[in-house]
Amino acid sequence: MLPKQTSFIALWTIILGIVLIGFFFYPKWEKSKSEAMISWDMAGYYSYLPSVFIYQDLKDMHLTEQKAKEYQNGFEAFLAPNGHKITKYAIGQAVIFTPSFLIAHAIAKPLGYPADGFSYPYQLSLGLWGLFVNILGFVFLRKLLIRHFTDKSVAIVLLVIYFSTNYLNQNTIESGYAHNHLFTLYAILLLLTEKYYSYPKLSTVISIGLTVGVMTLVRPTELMALLIPLFWQVGSRRKLVERVQFLKSKFRHLFIAAIWVILVGLIQIAYWKYSTGQWIYYSYGDQGFDFLQPHFYNCIFTYKKGWWVYTPVMSLIVPGFVVLFRRKALFYPTFIYSLLFMYIVFSWQVWWYGGSMSQRSVVQLYVLLAFPLTAFAEYILSKKQWVKLFFLGFLAFTVYYNFWLTYQAHYGGQLHPERMNRYYFRKVFLRTTANIDHKALLDNKDYYDAPIQHPKEIYFTDFEQDTLGICTDAPLSGKRSFCVSKKGHEFKGIKLHVPKDKIWLRASFKGQLRPKEWNEWEATQFVVKYMNKGNHVKTNLIRVDNLFHDNEIKIIRLDSKIPKVPFDDVWLFFISFSEHNVVVVDDLKVVVFDD
Repeated sequence: MLPKQTSFIALWTIILGIVLIGFFFYPKWEKSKSEAMISWDMAGYYSYLPSVFIYQDLKDMHLTEQKAKEYQNGFEAFLAPNGHKITKYAIGQAVIFTPSFLIAHAIAKPLGYPADGFSYPYQLSLGLWGLFVNILGFVFLRKLLIRHFTDKSVAIVLLVIYFSTNYLNQNTIESGYAHNHLFTLYAILLLLTEKYYSYPKLSTVISIGLTVGVMTLVRPTELMALLIPLFWQVGSRRKLVERVQFLKSKFRHLFIAAIWVILVGLIQIAYWKYSTGQWIYYSYGDQGFDFLQPHFYNCIFTYKKGWWVYTPVMSLIVPGFVVLFRRKALFYPTFIYSLLFMYIVFSWQVWWYGGSMSQRSVVQLYVLLAFPLTAFAEYILSKKQWVKLFFLGFLAFTVYYNFWLTYQAHYGGQLHPERMNRYYFRKVFLRTTANIDHKALLDNKDYYDAPIQHPKEIYFTDFEQDTLGICTDAPLSGKRSFCVSKKGHEFKGIKLHVPKDKIWLRASFKGQLRPKEWNEWEATQFVVKYMNKGNHVKTNLIRVDNLFHDNEIKIIRLDSKIPKVPFDDVWLFFISFSEHNVVVVDDLKVVVFDD
């Protein structure tokens, strides 16, 4: 019997894409510092392994953290009440990484690299291991979907999930992240569940328990995945009663599965007890869940990190669930589980999940969301030619858009990992060339992008008459410039006399960074602030470091729409946060004008 040819070709297309993009577009194992494979969350997942096998400092991770900082920015670790430092991340990813770590550790010295847990062989091995696990995810997903849908619809959805969603970035570039490995584990769990209800064997039950245990060890909230083997393909009240009766008859199997989940979970509990002295320890500090106010709207629709804004193809799950409703055995468990999953992950206080593309929090859910997507694809393929062409046209746009986003996230620089907003998004949307000045919109929505007609100057200084805070070394113009720095002389706030019959205010200066501050939270701010009788009216600011290339001398502009409400004081000033950054300022000018 011939294999299902179209979905088989789609699978190999995805594998080819993973290899080409992983090796030639953005090989993370070739990067360094904050872009290295073992950096940020990945470093936190991974830190257990060098702590155990190399530095034997699992109780406080001091040597491991010190070594990690030599290669990149370290990892998030916190002091427990007993004074020991622990990583906030669960241990599950480290368990999954163990084979790749052991291989790298065995070959590092023979290849001439330090066997320190962070040198190139470790970066490469983790990257390749991630790609391998992620390829398995698509192999298992195809095997799962082909049981329920036509070959062509399965092929379309496999290609859509890889090429049209943020899983392209997560799977291939951020290949070691927990969400990707959970994607594969969800596909395995569903296959095991269907296998068990076809042939209820003890070996399958043990595999289900192990799978859910590892998933929970990776992210404790994945314990909810126990609902999948319990209620999969229950689509009616009668089926629910039958399932409950069946599970009662297999109580021994349920007990054994639960034991395996607990046994795997004991790995994390043992670590907590060893490091903190407590059997159960909450390692995320003051971060938690807003269960009474879940962030559904923010997570799905906002420009900051809206799922459907940056992964619009996933909006097709809405008509997909409508079509899937005809197949209630698939609809009810998929729909209810998806809602419950999203309720939990969208309740997290840091709902944008740090620096990432789109909503990485739902990537593992794509295995279940593949069901409504495939049902919808199957429905469209049964329609008239123009409907199919319109559908394929939309998919083609989502592929192009997803590649644009992925390129901008790593090379183009127009996609900010955490601070996108609608003003900046609309300015850069699908632009092929970046204009660094547009990054002012990340902080300041008042951005006047047109020639100014008849500006009226209300303030100017070239600092030639100043004596404090002056840097005479390589002034930008004349003999003196002002040096704004945390360690230098304070820049005195300038009180402006702003006429209220104008619409816009623009403050500008000629500037240079010495050096550029890359940490945005330490970037120097240029601020205009409106007050009325001591009360705040309005503030506009820009982080000037965002607007410079290295060693560049340029004019920086801060635009502000003059408030229509009363104000009596307007102040212009700089705020410096960095310990080593200096902003050289000259020819500071303020003008007002109309549209």
